[in-house]
Amino acid sequence: MNQRAYFDRREKLRRKEAARSGMSGKERINYIKENKPYLRMIGRLDSAQRQIRSVNEQLKIARNAAAQSPARAAWAAQREEDLYEKKHRIYARFNKRYDERVGRTK
Repeated sequence: MNQRAYFDRREKLRRKEAARSGMSGKERINYIKENKPYLRMIGRLDSAQRQIRSVNEQLKIARNAAAQSPARAAWAAQREEDLYEKKHRIYARFNKRYDERVGRTK
């Protein structure tokens, strides 16, 4: 649930960000006022994206280590599990902030 909601919300925020960049003048000012909660989440989204990329890189390292030896495979399996949990926490934290600022159903 957290991952799916994260990706749905990410797409919504990216669409709103793209729409804003194509506007100017009074239209842009009004758009920003109407979509302020969404636009304020873009920084948090960027931060979450950086964290997820970092976790994905660490997952690649763990998977490569697993092929080296049985001992490394056991370490890598535990590491992967820990990293998936970390990624889940990133999704959950972003979604919680989104719910607080934008609303659960928006």
